[in-house]
Amino acid sequence: MHRLNNAALIRRELLVRTARLVWEAELPSRIDRIPMEMIPRTRSSFRCCIHKDRAVLRYRLMAILGFSVEDEEDELLPLSEYARAALERDSAPRSSRPFAPVTSRAPQAGPVRPETVHQKEDMAEDSNPLRILTVIDEACSACVRSRYFVTNACRGCFARPCTLNCPKNALSIVNGQAVIDPEKCVACGICQQACPFHAIIHIPIPCEEACPVGAITKDEWGREKIDHDKCILCGRCMRDCPFGAIMEKSQIVDVMQRLREGAPVVAMVAPAIAGQFPGTLEQVYGAILQAGFSGVFEVSRGADETTAHEAAELDAHRAAGQGYLTTSCCPSWMLAAGRHLPEILPHVSTTPSPMRYTAQAVKEHAPEAIRVFIGPCIAKKNEAAGDPLIDYVLTFEELGAIFVALEIDTSDATAVQPVLRGTGSSRGYAAAGGVAKAVASPGPKAPKTHLIDGLTRQNINLLKAWTKGAPCPADLVEVMACQGGCIAGPAVVGNPKLAAKALIDIVSK
Repeated sequence: MHRLNNAALIRRELLVRTARLVWEAELPSRIDRIPMEMIPRTRSSFRCCIHKDRAVLRYRLMAILGFSVEDEEDELLPLSEYARAALERDSAPRSSRPFAPVTSRAPQAGPVRPETVHQKEDMAEDSNPLRILTVIDEACSACVRSRYFVTNACRGCFARPCTLNCPKNALSIVNGQAVIDPEKCVACGICQQACPFHAIIHIPIPCEEACPVGAITKDEWGREKIDHDKCILCGRCMRDCPFGAIMEKSQIVDVMQRLREGAPVVAMVAPAIAGQFPGTLEQVYGAILQAGFSGVFEVSRGADETTAHEAAELDAHRAAGQGYLTTSCCPSWMLAAGRHLPEILPHVSTTPSPMRYTAQAVKEHAPEAIRVFIGPCIAKKNEAAGDPLIDYVLTFEELGAIFVALEIDTSDATAVQPVLRGTGSSRGYAAAGGVAKAVASPGPKAPKTHLIDGLTRQNINLLKAWTKGAPCPADLVEVMACQGGCIAGPAVVGNPKLAAKALIDIVSK
């Protein structure tokens, strides 16, 4: 499970240590010691030596501080300097924050304009996304090129179906066993299917296999690089990399600094928080207030607005005979549509997401407050970066680190009610199928719905087929990048199955 492995546990420990140092006002003075404290001389190394292990931790801390590893120009620059820059960033203009456009040696541009974040023409033109994900070269093991390999189970049989069926003549028999020429092999897998002894295996590259849009590939040195023009920020590469070589840039330092200063900071909590932490939902809200936030607003309240507007848009779409309509609340889907399926844009809803509507409500209730979205999704960081109503984004993983750093037990916190609370149906947005259920009103003319449960390569091909004339089986198509919905997002800390059960309980309230 990606939630429980050494890479995830180390990342969370780094988040906790960083948050604690910010709270204690000791980040610049002590952050350089974290790699040595976590990897002491007496500890056995994960890699070749403890020095490489420490180097990897240093780069992970860079990402937690909000910096891209690829932008490092001086390897001798200590973490304390990055920490000082991160703390100064808090009071600097919004454009200097981690997810905002900056000038660097790597191409980078701003996100879609907030006022037209769901406009189809903007999605089609959004070819330079923000670099929210960063690859740590030192941690990347340079996995072998994705290919097929002949094991010693090969019997060198007389039939030779592997060699005869290979379209590129990449197999030959050497010393009685089949051998694959990697220069000729195109990884079609025909030899594996033809072998009667199952002697040929596929050796995958986990991050590349996980990416549904081919946004991560090897460079000339054999290290993985992310094409940010293709990336849809689904987070699968980060989740599936067994070496923890892919990190998301964080804003935890920015938020912790504002909390420490006592600034009015409002938490806008996604409904997927159900089942993420011990205790009741109201106790988790109480723990958020205990951490220093001045108010809690449920994003499901904004989902109520999204439901109403998208239902009206669907009715107008059907009345005009414009075919099917897809939902718009999943930011990874919106990125995928704009960058990989431009033909489908006429069928994509233009209704803003629940986060946007919630931020508008918070501005009305507390106009001077700093607005922080908290959820399970890293793609929300891209959506929020171009929206002046959203100041920061934290994931559930980062929120959990704040709880640990401040020694807050959610199951022991005082239960509180949110300032604004959504309806049960809109809380259901967090699970796959919940959006369509909320938008599609029941009745004799109820729209037919269809669920795309996860943006896999197969599902993306299905969506492409619809743009080429294949019939869509529904009027409303809900598209969720994560299989199971937001409760199974890349930055959750709870078991998605248990979270689904917890969500059912709060939806019914």
